[in-house]
Amino acid sequence: MRSTRYTAPAVLRDRVEEIVREVFGGLPFAGGAGDKEGTDGFFSWYLSDLTSQSSGRLLESLEAAGLKARHPLTGDIALFRTGKDGGNARLVRDAGDPADVLADPGHGEVVLHLWFASDTFTILRVRRLDDETTVVVHELSDLQEPEREQVVAALVRTLDQLRDSCRGFVLDRAGLSAHVAWDSVICEGASPTAPLPDSVAVDATRFAQPSGFDTMARTAYGHLTVFSRSRTEQDRP
Repeated sequence: MRSTRYTAPAVLRDRVEEIVREVFGGLPFAGGAGDKEGTDGFFSWYLSDLTSQSSGRLLESLEAAGLKARHPLTGDIALFRTGKDGGNARLVRDAGDPADVLADPGHGEVVLHLWFASDTFTILRVRRLDDETTVVVHELSDLQEPEREQVVAALVRTLDQLRDSCRGFVLDRAGLSAHVAWDSVICEGASPTAPLPDSVAVDATRFAQPSGFDTMARTAYGHLTVFSRSRTEQDRP
């Protein structure tokens, strides 16, 4: 301590990661962390015009809602690129602005960890559906109550800031369906073939009410129509 004039020495990044792992358990710093498949709950948004600028607004809105791209202790960003099939995740290092990476997922996905606390995170996956639509999937797997509902509330606050560019969304807390099952419903007005989730929103200016939502409550949300199951139905196993 005397030799450093009572100033704490700089800690190398590798050592910081070791300390965080020792204190909080296994965290997604490893190069293959982006390989994790989300098979449980999710909240998918279908956004138009996801550019570097709008991706920046997305990250700013998420941070304002309490979901941070940088780890609260290390300041690191866990950002990955995957192949077309979602595999072969590669950690993106020194990529500059993360918004630029999110805006250009290529033929695969961009995977980003969003930190709710030092030991709690959710995974965001971005993929291009077509030239006009980008799908942003927020995984809710491995989140326990009350963190899951707090994260969902944060995502709803964020979505409200981006509603004008939203073509639709799907909230499936229990993961009753696969998130890709809703692509044609949101973007083409097709009828659902998967079990109904908690909520589905479609663009009322583009499509009439798809068949299959007759048992769900209907609510206007700007240009979107939101179909929701009752709370009693959502609580059923």
